[in-house]
Amino acid sequence: QQAREAARRSQCKNNLKQITLALHNYHDAHSSFPAGYFSYGTNNGSGPVWAHIDANTWDAAPGWGWGAVLLPYLEQTAIADRIDSRLPIWHPQHAGAIAAKLP
Repeated sequence: QQAREAARRSQCKNNLKQITLALHNYHDAHSSFPAGYFSYGTNNGSGPVWAHIDANTWDAAPGWGWGAVLLPYLEQTAIADRIDSRLPIWHPQHAGAIAAKLP
């Protein structure tokens, strides 16, 4: 029992370390940390029925979280390549990226 708990703690610490390194590598490449999330406005006011569109910014939620832009820095390029940043998150093309499980 204690050995399993120690192994889980060690894995959790390692995951946090990898995320921290990815954040700093992103910062080195872009001179800033990633935004909390980003989404795409619509050019005609259309979007999925459940999307809330801010009348001031045309920002449609939901959007991609900061973790999406860290994928290449976490050696998850195969998942990152499934994301087309020109398309909104709800686009059917993103189903594979959304369903992907990270190790």
